[in-house]
Amino acid sequence: MGIPGLTTFIENRADLYMDNYKLHDTSLVIDGNSLACQIYQQSGSNMCFGGDYDKYGHIIMVFFEALFKCKITPYIVFDGGYESRKMKTIIDRMKNRIKAAENMSGVGGHSSVFPLFIRETLRDIGLKWEVKMVQCDFEGDTDIANIARRLGCPVLSFDSDFYIFDGLYIPFTRLDMTVRKNVDSSTKTPYNYLECQIYNIDKFLCSYGRVDKSNLPLLAVLLGNDYVKRSMFSMFYQNLKVQNCHGRHRSESQNRIKSVLVWLQNETRESAIRKVLGRYRKEKREKILESINNAIKGYNCFDSMYLKYLGISPSDVQSKDESINLNKLGDIEEPSEPEDDEEKQSESDSDKEITFSEDNGESKLPIIFKENFRKCLYPPCFMDISFRHKYYCIAQVEDVTADNAYVVSFDIISAIFKILTGLSEGLSCIGRVGRLVGKMDVPAHNGPLPTLEEIENMDNTKKQKVFFKILNLDDTFKDCLSLFPYSWHIYILAIKYATDKSKLNWPLVYSLIMSKIIISCIDYRTGFIRSVATFMKKYAAKLGEPVETKDVPSSSQDVSDCLNNISTIDSIHCMNSLIHYFQKDQKVASSYKFFDRNLVHSISEFQSILLHLKYLNNLLQRPFHDFCVSGCLNCTFVYNFTANLAKRGNIENYLESVLCKAPTVLRTVFAVINSVKEFGTVSTENVNPPPKKRKKKKKTVTSIADDASNDESEGEAWIDPNNKFCLLQSSDTGK
Repeated sequence: MGIPGLTTFIENRADLYMDNYKLHDTSLVIDGNSLACQIYQQSGSNMCFGGDYDKYGHIIMVFFEALFKCKITPYIVFDGGYESRKMKTIIDRMKNRIKAAENMSGVGGHSSVFPLFIRETLRDIGLKWEVKMVQCDFEGDTDIANIARRLGCPVLSFDSDFYIFDGLYIPFTRLDMTVRKNVDSSTKTPYNYLECQIYNIDKFLCSYGRVDKSNLPLLAVLLGNDYVKRSMFSMFYQNLKVQNCHGRHRSESQNRIKSVLVWLQNETRESAIRKVLGRYRKEKREKILESINNAIKGYNCFDSMYLKYLGISPSDVQSKDESINLNKLGDIEEPSEPEDDEEKQSESDSDKEITFSEDNGESKLPIIFKENFRKCLYPPCFMDISFRHKYYCIAQVEDVTADNAYVVSFDIISAIFKILTGLSEGLSCIGRVGRLVGKMDVPAHNGPLPTLEEIENMDNTKKQKVFFKILNLDDTFKDCLSLFPYSWHIYILAIKYATDKSKLNWPLVYSLIMSKIIISCIDYRTGFIRSVATFMKKYAAKLGEPVETKDVPSSSQDVSDCLNNISTIDSIHCMNSLIHYFQKDQKVASSYKFFDRNLVHSISEFQSILLHLKYLNNLLQRPFHDFCVSGCLNCTFVYNFTANLAKRGNIENYLESVLCKAPTVLRTVFAVINSVKEFGTVSTENVNPPPKKRKKKKKTVTSIADDASNDESEGEAWIDPNNKFCLLQSSDTGK
């Protein structure tokens, strides 16, 4: 949720409402969705290429390590599926993110278009660190506050709703993850702590004449949130005395917050509600009072159905029913002014969204589904698929003239839908269609698939057969997977599926493989370093030592053996040659015209496939080894390295020159590629090595690799029979 303008209002007065706090030896309830976004922003990772998950995963591990050093026990609570009453907000945000993604390029850095895997990465690393986590069925803010009340500990988030809940709240921007040391003055015992600032709700209320805490839910409703639009109370605001904020804090939203606070300081909850309802005619009061009562119920609950999933016993405090009814309020005066146009328009706009918010009826969700969902074994979209028969696509950086990057995964998504619901058709994807938000009907999956209950009783071999059947693979592909470690299986399956369904070409295949090798193997030997300066400071002496000339070993070895036999010195030389690809290229950062949106679109399609294969694997109870994307993918590296390889006439010769001082790494790359080629992972029609460079004359022949995003390029692709060239011949000989 979120209350517009409230975070800014509090942050601008942080010295009045925040207390310095040493966080240690305590529980901490964490808003998982908020944490995922905030940590990604702190990681300094690029968003325009699709996500630097290795950097992101590293920061998550640093975060958990800091908590444990300070004896802080984290409880992470994730949101689940979308609520019907929030659909208009969801669609509006989707529109904004699609627009932001369209405008995104290598120039500039800030955007709200977060990478596809950020929540999965946090959850996977949390499971590895044995952090207690739960996923709510739907919106989780109320449960986060209630769990924190039960534990008597702070909430960590960056959601303005927590300024209204009566509890301890640490905004993420007010937490320093640097572990500090101190000594307890009474016991003389040393301890570690994290420095932060904690929100003091009593100071906030006292600064406005001691506003009664019982009025906090009404404050949230009047200011508007994701569930109740402020325009519902336009008649109330027309009669509210405006209080002006001063100095640089002045704005309409800031003045509005101050005005409501000043008005509430002399009101009880009943008198305030009576005056609000008095601005509306009788037929509308019941609807407005329902919104107010929902807020009261949410903000004043002291228990949660999810406590047991976190190993917490229920609260002894019984939640009270503090809802207000019209009879209890007594006589309410009739309004003197007619209904205004803004309120009518708000209702009209709400009606227009029914095409996105209609439900297919409440599904009878199996108990096994609910349990797995709440234990974070299923993604949140499974609730929308099962309960509403809709799938809401997360916006990515794409080519808006091409199909949505989710379309390539429709075969997988339709199979997931059938397993969850037993239905072959009826699933709609809500996401980018062109430049707008629209519906995409997912094709029916007509083959037989097991139910959730049947999956429970299946052995691993049968589950793998179901997996292969959905991907339209035969059992012989297991021979390919057998050459790789278990942690590679889904990754290789994603490459195979992507080449069958999209335009994954050799430069991109090499880059995806190189990304996986570096992150999963090379980093293990060199340590996690992404700065050229830091790397040189640590390894300059090693790089200066003489290198023995070695022949490139045979690439016919088992891939697992090759990965295990990569030497440390070869890892150092490999990173010396490739580390700069992890940084944004200055040419791309300097001008929009150098940003290859077509390449990013291909990376987005691969991510979509990888994500949905992960979902399918989890739904089938992991017949293949699960993976964490932070151990596979850095999209900045993939983008840069692919762009470089696309210029090379012979990729293998180029790699031999680049990795000449790292023969064990080179052997591993060739072993992986040869296995991919042997089992037809990259189909010949998708193998598009770049053309040889020609002298620049008239622009009648253009390289796809160089000019794929050039609007002036027109014509048809021509593929050389030897698969050495892919040229774009102009259809207009007069050009």
